[in-house]
Amino acid sequence: MENTFRQDDVVGRIGQLMRKAGVEGRPRNYALFYEAYAGDNEKLRSHLEVLGVNPTQEQLDELFSQHGTEAEHGKRMEAAHARIEGALGEVLELLTREQGSLERYLQLLDSTAAGMEGKNVGQEALLKIAAILVKATNNTVKQCQDSNDTITARSAELQEVKRELETYKSLAETDHLTQLWNTRAFSRSMGRIYKENRLQLMSSLVILDIDRFKDVNDRHGHLVGDKILQVVARIMKSKCGPHVSVFRVGGEEFALIVEGGSDASTEKLVEDIRKAVEQHAFDDLVQGLAVTISAGICKAVDASHSEDLYAKADSALYASKSQGRNQVSSYPLSNKASQRKNWMLYQEE
Repeated sequence: MENTFRQDDVVGRIGQLMRKAGVEGRPRNYALFYEAYAGDNEKLRSHLEVLGVNPTQEQLDELFSQHGTEAEHGKRMEAAHARIEGALGEVLELLTREQGSLERYLQLLDSTAAGMEGKNVGQEALLKIAAILVKATNNTVKQCQDSNDTITARSAELQEVKRELETYKSLAETDHLTQLWNTRAFSRSMGRIYKENRLQLMSSLVILDIDRFKDVNDRHGHLVGDKILQVVARIMKSKCGPHVSVFRVGGEEFALIVEGGSDASTEKLVEDIRKAVEQHAFDDLVQGLAVTISAGICKAVDASHSEDLYAKADSALYASKSQGRNQVSSYPLSNKASQRKNWMLYQEE
């Protein structure tokens, strides 16, 4: 098996390996597989292969404990930051040295000009002065070129470290099954809404849930359920533009944070997603299988803080469920629904 991963496909490749092995998408399991394959840890990889398909969580946790994957990731993050500090320190030292060199060069020019002012300098003296200035100029130009080459190299190194850190962030905030943003990213994005006036005025939260998903899982198995989740996720992504962030926030629950859309455009977007899921043929999974979703919408201006926003969007979702499912409801509701869950559930400890 090839163990070299490009920066742009590492998340998807690790997810594929986990699904193939029948491993649940928990963060520590993701870290374990990342270390084994993207980190090229042959010893850990061989241990995982010995476990085979559908290992128990206890077996995976034991490997996680033995190989210190979480600590290893921490070390890699620290190493990346140390490389950044080292590169920046070297650049700063070069610039300081460059400034001193230029100042000395300018002092030489000034003193030479001052020494020649008002004097009749002979040809031999002029040649000596010219030789000194040429040598000083060449040395200064060479030092500038060397400094420029070093800064260029350090800049490339910093770009590499930046990509590395972005990969770690992507791993930490991506749901491996659906490739959507996960609960960690959802918590961070929800926290931003009421810190920026523009976001509070222009954002909406949408909570979406696959109808009767537990029944589908119980009847057809988790592999079919996982495929349904992936299809629904792809439909959502295909309908959402760059101003919409898409998250998987629970087993069969998703969320959209819409920035800058009008009430009508947000409702149309969610309705288009609902219709696309309803009309999608799942016959390749189970003949005659029909899948629908329900959704609830709340504008940020209709809530006082993130927790309130989540509760009101969830109340709108509950209204859609209680009124027959496969529909979209918006807050405020004509008949106030009870508030069920709290977005704080998704915050990291």
